[in-house]
Order: sequence, then C-alpha cells, then structure tokens
Amino acid sequence: MKKRFLALFLALFFVFSLAACRSGKDDSLILRYDLSGQVSSLDPQFTTSADARTVLYNAMEGLYRLSEAGDLIPAGASGHTLSADGKTYTFTLRQDARWSDGSPVTAKDYVFAFQRMFRTDSLSPHAGKFASIEGASARMEGTAQPLGVSASGDYTLVIRLTEADPLFLQRLADPAAFPCKEDFYNESKGRYGLSTQTLLSNGPFVVKSWDNSASITLRPNDQYSSQEESTIDGVNFFIGRENPLEQFTSGKSDAICLSREEYLSLGGWNTASPREDTVWLLVFNTRHAPFQNETLRRAILSPIDREALSDALPEDIDSPDGLIPAAVRLAGQSYRELAGNAVFLSSQEPRDLLITALGDLGLEKLPRTALSYPADAGVEEAAVLLQKAWGESLSLYANLTPLSKEELNTAIQTGEFDLALVPISNRGDGPREFLAQLAQLFGWQEEEYLSLLEEAQRATSAKAMAAGYHRAEEWLLERCYALPVGASSSYEATNQNLEGITFLPDGSPFFKLAHRKQN
Repeated sequence: MKKRFLALFLALFFVFSLAACRSGKDDSLILRYDLSGQVSSLDPQFTTSADARTVLYNAMEGLYRLSEAGDLIPAGASGHTLSADGKTYTFTLRQDARWSDGSPVTAKDYVFAFQRMFRTDSLSPHAGKFASIEGASARMEGTAQPLGVSASGDYTLVIRLTEADPLFLQRLADPAAFPCKEDFYNESKGRYGLSTQTLLSNGPFVVKSWDNSASITLRPNDQYSSQEESTIDGVNFFIGRENPLEQFTSGKSDAICLSREEYLSLGGWNTASPREDTVWLLVFNTRHAPFQNETLRRAILSPIDREALSDALPEDIDSPDGLIPAAVRLAGQSYRELAGNAVFLSSQEPRDLLITALGDLGLEKLPRTALSYPADAGVEEAAVLLQKAWGESLSLYANLTPLSKEELNTAIQTGEFDLALVPISNRGDGPREFLAQLAQLFGWQEEEYLSLLEEAQRATSAKAMAAGYHRAEEWLLERCYALPVGASSSYEATNQNLEGITFLPDGSPFFKLAHRKQN
C-alpha cells in the first residue's frame, strides 16, 4: 500500500513539475476568434484577404511589426541605419531568428520575398506599396531591372530606394514584406501557402491545421525566440460559425469586431476605442460615358443637402472629414491631423449645369439611371432623399437598387452600376494606398491624378507627404468624382478575463502577448 501511495505521489509530483516548467505559459490557454470567411491562400506576398492577413500576422513576422497605435516594434530586425540622403536602409537581422523547420532566417529570405513580389510575369498586388525601391517601377511596367534589395552576408539586408520614403519602415510590417525561404518555396512546386505542408513560419505560431469547413489552428512554434515571448498555447480561427456575437458573449470566442450597436450593448466587456476607418461615398461610374463629363457630375451633386443627408443616415454613420477616413495614419501620425480636413463641393445651380452637360454630350435628356446601395445597412432613407432631390431639381428619376453586400461588391468590381452609395474601408494602409484603392475600384486613372500621387510619394517628410495626398484628395472632390456622405467606425472587444489582445491598424487581432488577467 505504501509503495502504491509513493508511486502515485511521484507521478503527481512529476505532472505538476512539468506544469511548473512550461516557460511561464498559462495552462491550456488557446484563444478563439471567428474569421469572416474561408481562406484560400496564406502566401504573404500575394494574398489580399483580410482573414488571411489576420492568420499571417499571428504566424509570421517581418523586419518590424506595428503596435495597435501604429508604432514600429522590431521583429526580425534588431535595428537599422539610414543613409544621409534617406535612400539606403541597412538592416541588422536577429541571429537567433529561426524558421519552424529549425533553419536560420537570413537576409536572403527577405531578398527572395521582394524578388517574388516584383516578378514581371506575376506581379504581386502589393507591389505598389514598395514602388520606391530601386528597379521596382521598371519591373511594374514589365522591364526586368535589377531590384534594389540585396544581402550583405547572412544577417545584413540592404534596401536602396529611388527617393526617400518616410513611410518605408511602416510598409515593412505588411505581410507582403515577410521573408520567404527560396528552397522551401521551390519544393512546394507552385503550391506555396496553399496547405499546412507548404507553409513555413518564422513567427510565434505555426499553422497546425487548415480546414475551410471548420477552422485554422495555430500552435506554438518551438523554434521561435523573442524578447516578447508568447504565453499562450495557440489560437483557433473558426470558419463558418453562425452569429459571432453570440459566440463571443457566450464565452466561445475571445475577441470580436463589432457594429456600433453591438459595441454599445457590451458595456461590461473589454472594448477598445473605436477606429473611424470607413468612408461612405456617393460615387459615379466614370467608365460610363455620360459620367465622364465633369459638369454632369457636378449637376448631380449640387442639389444634395449634405446636412439633411447626414440626418437620414443611421446613427452609427457620422459626418465625414474627407475622402480618406480619420483612422488612416502616416508615419505613425494621424493623416487627417497632418493634412487637415478636405474642402467639399460648393453648390451651384443644378439645372443650368445639367443643360450645359447635355449640350456637351449631345443628349436631349439623361438616360435612365440607377442608384445602388447595400440593402442591409439602413441607408434606404438616404437613398430615397437623393432620389427625391434629383427628381425635383433635375427631373432625373433614379431607380433605387438595393443589393446584398456581395452583389454590391461585384457590381463595383465589374463596373455594372451607374451611381452607388457604398462604404469603403481602410485596410490599415496609409493615404497613398487608400487613394490607390479608390482609383482601382472606380477606374480613376487620369494622368494628372496619378501624377499627384507620385509627387506625394516623393516627398521627404511626413508633413509634405500629407500635403501632397491632400492635394490628390481635393483634386477628386473638386472634379466631383465622388461625394463623401458619411464615416463609420470599427469596434472591437476582447474577453474580459484576458489582457494583451490588441488590434492592428487594419483591424486584425494580434494574440502573441495575450494572457490571463492577474487577480
């Protein structure tokens, strides 16, 4: 009997000793989060999916990462130097950084990542963010110029720019700039980032399982080291669960993005400050010939009473400060504070403008026009107000076309709309990327506008850069390409028993530093 008791005691002692030696990890703390949809690729250089980026931010890291406030935090780099002309960055890499297969993360892995991004036969959709790198613009135009990214030994990375870029370090926190191991990539035989077998992590977690009918699971990367060690056992990203809010309030998830109404209902939870990251635009389809006429666009916008329109929008949509949402940051600062608010269109006599526009277009009257808008966003009253204003002032009857979110996105992307009342959200990028996103969505490719973007990109200070983007923003407003009618915010909440879960500037949750609250 004594022997059996002793054996039991030793067994229990062994178990508790192991538990006490778990490098400070909270016992069985696996965090849970609901993704908005399936993830088709985790290739950091090419994916554009917000859900994929969320997974990547938690499984990988680049030279730097961003804090919740947009500040730079060293990750794969221990530091850097910048040449006097602001055009050559020399990064010193951490020598203890390892891939999940145990091999070192070297400067060549970053070089290869940028080479992939700028392949002339398969250009990354993120290439424009790094257009300031030497040779990048030529490659984007299809010319195979040498790229200004090189390795000087295993742990020194050199990046040369054509012009100083005050935002360059912030851009390096983007998943597109995460390293890529060339031999592993080649062994994947065209399937890199498409399964757990063709993924390699250099961050705190590895992708353990990937089932688009259920979840993507992350578990600790035992090769990872950092001054900010993770104290959790993993993350489960759920896919396809119904009612994420109910999952959160019932304790089945640990973080959530919310609507304003949902946010206000959760007064007792850990709620983060709202981020005004979405602008509501009344936008023309300038791919349709009539709306290429600036005078016609001005005629259609002139009768709009912006104050009345604001009152007709839901309570969670506020008055906008311009085309670019207030949450957009530039070099770690608020773009809107640097640039100031935009100046909106001053009304003119709409019928006189319409007569002039019809003469320019050789038309007797406007063709029948439709206004598309999201059916489930509570903006129908605003759409009716617009319809009434156009009918009374211009004798223009606009057919109201409520669409689902998916249908509206498709209509915008394919150009199958006349006018649209549509929300556009910032993806955590700077003003250049947001304006470029608008240009791509709506076909704004006028040479003068694109030149303004390039001029702003070449500015050598954040203040000058903000002024340049402000000029581009006002160029669009003055020419009536779109009218900002509202601004809405993203809201986040986390499990009230946890601390350290943060949300990155693009809204992605970051779990590495999460831990239980201490009593």
